Amino acid sequence: MVIKTRMKEGEQFTHKRTDKQNRSSGVDLRGLFAISVNYRYKDITVTHFSRNERPGFMVRAETANQILLLLLERDLISLEDVNYLDRELEKAEAALTGGFKYIQS
Repeated sequence: MVIKTRMKEGEQFTHKRTDKQNRSSGVDLRGLFAISVNYRYKDITVTHFSRNERPGFMVRAETANQILLLLLERDLISLEDVNYLDRELEKAEAALTGGFKYIQS
């Protein structure tokens, strides 16, 4: 999956999947998660796409823990996704605080 992390105002991020990536973490029976970092507003965004690639929900927050707790409290993610999202959100938060480019794996 490729995520554009530095977007111009009004620009939409894009994502691209391959069959190999579909078999890896980040994709479950309900769809996939796209994680992006907004350096200008200093937050992290998680967008869920259904299997037909339609956006399902979007969560924005300043920390990985805020996002993960919200997703868990509202039962928006499966237990299988928790480890993957925790790892990726921690990477995104580290990139945000350190000023590094974030690329979702």
